[in-house]
Order: sequence, then structure tokens, then C-alpha cells
Amino acid sequence: MHEHTARFLSTGLAATLVALTFAAQPMPALATTPGETTLSVIEYEFTSPVSVESATTLATAANPTATMWSYSFHNGPVFGEFNPLGGQTSEEFVANYRDTYGVEPAITAVTMVSEVDSGDSPQHSYSSSQQGYVGTQQGSSSTTPEMTFEAHTLVSDGLALSEISPSEEAVAQITSYSPTTNATTTSYAASNLNADPKRSWQPEIVNARTTRTNGHQQFKIQAKWADGHHPRNLPKASEKGLEFSINLFNFAGGKRPACPAGFRENFIAVNRNWTVVQFITPAWKPGHPDVRVYADYNDLTDSCGTNSFTVGIQYADRVAIAHAANAFDVTTVIEAPIGKTKSNVVGGSIDVISNQSCTKESVKSQLTDCMGVFPLWDESQYEPARTILGAHREWRAAPNLCWRSWGYGANLNDTAKVTC
Repeated sequence: MHEHTARFLSTGLAATLVALTFAAQPMPALATTPGETTLSVIEYEFTSPVSVESATTLATAANPTATMWSYSFHNGPVFGEFNPLGGQTSEEFVANYRDTYGVEPAITAVTMVSEVDSGDSPQHSYSSSQQGYVGTQQGSSSTTPEMTFEAHTLVSDGLALSEISPSEEAVAQITSYSPTTNATTTSYAASNLNADPKRSWQPEIVNARTTRTNGHQQFKIQAKWADGHHPRNLPKASEKGLEFSINLFNFAGGKRPACPAGFRENFIAVNRNWTVVQFITPAWKPGHPDVRVYADYNDLTDSCGTNSFTVGIQYADRVAIAHAANAFDVTTVIEAPIGKTKSNVVGGSIDVISNQSCTKESVKSQLTDCMGVFPLWDESQYEPARTILGAHREWRAAPNLCWRSWGYGANLNDTAKVTC
């Protein structure tokens, strides 16, 4: 979580999806010696999609001493990433994916990490000072080894796997959510697009919920854009990304990385090893540019009393870019391990951030650190954050809480609890 953002996880209803499945997990804590070693992060892209088993075989043959960190998959309109370090085995992931989507994940790339001598680092290195991403969860940033990133191509040969899209029924079941409320949710009229152009990039309505489901704490949020509102309305929109965050607060003192051991567990959900699926509607068309979704688990500057679950999009202007009716939704579902406390205050937001310290060639694992590094020099021209729920409301998830936010978040009290 970057310090300048208020954080919350956005989402919206979906019929076609950009799906991202992460286990937001620190990179493996290899036996590094500060100042002497570097972690090399290597992304291998396959010439054609392959199965999880074939991807493992090919990548391990190419780099037998490296640790597998993630598998990127693409099934038609479904894009995603699976992290085997998040507590779920590759076999379990494949089985769950088949049960959910009715198809086998088609792996397009893998990311591996290994330890190298600092003198052997690639010329174009990217240094991360973020704890919890590499090595231990707390301690000074000086103990974090430098990280370098590089990309290579592996020939799939006869191991290629057909890309099969999931069924419409599977997508509809995952994205279905129709909250009910007795509250009056007066629309912030479309005419306000001109009356308040600073909010012209924001979604009007967001439906959100957090519930205890299947042994996890689930966060589900739907963000709905319409009436000409679109992230493309941001000035120099191609230079900006979006981050969708949900925050849990226990108001403990201190700031990371100087937090007590086990501090992440003192919430209803643990900010590690979580999975997320994100859907963007309407239908994803062939040739549509990739928005580049990523899990943002860089939380070095967060307080010890906050657990933030954040998913980002590198290119805000590419969201639903081909939709003629100017109405689209984003849905995000996160499942996180259960924490030790019974309730937490909840809050969150959708934030505009700069993507100018990243490149088109940046590997996905880089985005958590390079997004939001450059300041937003033009933020006086727009409202950079769309509040979904203000922590000042002191609404608690114990462990369930469901609500609706309307009016583009212009009035922080335009929220109502709804039936879960």
C-alpha cells in the first residue's frame, strides 16, 4: 500500500472477465547476506500456453536452482496468476480452477526467483527496499537484499495447451450480487458529469461486502461506471493506474517495518497468502490491450494497525475501452486467511496513481513497487480518491459487513448497510 492512498478494494458486476488469482505472498526468504547477494526475479514466457505440469517441467529445466514463485494463466477472457507459496499446491489450484471455470488453466508464463552474486546482477536492475516482499516481515530495510528483474522466452513445442474460455454460467455465478437496502440511494445525477468534472473518472455506485466463507474471510466489491464516467476522463489517463483497496483497522501503534511479531494476524483476516479474482465487463474483445492487473503487497509504509488488501491496474485508460454504451463494471473477490480477532473497523477507496516509474516491459512482480512511486503532479484537476467507506463511520465487520456506497463518494456519509 503506497502511503499517499486511502485504500479500498473496488469491484463491479461482470459478464466477461479479466481474472487474477494471486496468493499475495512475500518472495521466498532465501539465505541472502545484505550487501553481498541479490535476488534475481526471472519471468519465463511460453511461445504457446501450456499446462501447470508442463510449465513446471520447462521452467525447472531452464533454471533448476530457482524457486517457482508464480504461474500466469490466460483462458479466453480470463487472465490471472497463481502463487504456489500461498498454501495451495499446484494440484489443488488446478482442481479448484476446473471446478470453478470448467476448464484447465492455460499457463502463459512463470516467474522464478533465485539468489545471485551482486557482481553478476543484470545491468538494468530494480532495487526493492520493501519488507514482506523479500525476506523477513519486519526489521530495517537495510536487511532487504537488492532485487533484479529479467524476462526470457521458452519454446512450448508439443506441450502447448488450447486456450478454452470458461462458461458464461460460471462467470455469472461468481459475479452475481444484488444487495437490498431500505436506505434511499439518491443518484448523483449524470448532469453532474459537467457540474463536477473532477469526479468524471469515478464509478457512481459500489456494492461491497466482507463475509466469513468456506474457511476464509471473503471481500467482494462491485464498482459500477455509467453516464459517461470513465477512467479515460483523467488527464493523461495513459500515464495513470488505479488501485482498489479494502482496509481493516485495529488502531495498534507503530509503523512498519518496526511492528511486533505476528502483527498481521491481529485482524479478522491476515494480509498474506490471499487469493483474488478480478472481472471487468463487458466482453473482452480480441486485440484489446492488457490493463495489466497486479496484487499490491508493498506495505512497508503502512501502520502496524492496518491490514490493507489492494489490487491495481497499470493502465486505467484501457478499462472497458471498447464499450459503446459507456457502462461497465469491475468486480473483485478476495479470499484471505482468517485472523485472530473477532471484529475490525473497515474502510477503503479506489485511488488514482502514477504508472510512470514502470515500463511496458516491467514484469508483473515489479508493479507492486514501481506503481505509485512518481507523484500525481496534476491531481488538482481531479479528485484522486473515490471513497467507498470512510473509517470515520466506525462500521465493524464481526466478521460480516455488507454495504452500498453511492454518489461517487462525494458525500462520505452516502453509504448504507445492506443485507448480506
